[in-house]
Amino acid sequence: FGHLVVVRGRAAGMSVNVLIDTGSDTSLANTALRRAIDTRRGRSTTFADRGNTAGGTIVLDRAIILPRIRIGEMEAQDVTAFVGDYHIFSVWQMLDEPTVLLGMDVLSRADALAIDYGRGAVSFRIMPTGAGY
Repeated sequence: FGHLVVVRGRAAGMSVNVLIDTGSDTSLANTALRRAIDTRRGRSTTFADRGNTAGGTIVLDRAIILPRIRIGEMEAQDVTAFVGDYHIFSVWQMLDEPTVLLGMDVLSRADALAIDYGRGAVSFRIMPTGAGY
């Protein structure tokens, strides 16, 4: 998809599209993913959070916590994703399939990240706990 890499992964125990977006500082989920999770759990997963800005506290509504996202061997836990049918999901025609966009809030957890746009490949390096360089 041009300069955006899309891979398959797992979130909340189901197969999902994962957009890798190094230009985003936050992770996003489309409403199809939230609906699929709600259906699976039989209850709503949406919550509101608060953020602080120079202008004061704001409410960040429609967020979900994804307990686990897995892409190959890379796993991220307790990912907060803001839910909506954002423009990026529309551009890549991913409004109807469960999709999560991983921003730098998650990608920066890896020790190294390499993206080969020519091959459409993403590689993560995660050092084991306690391992040195």
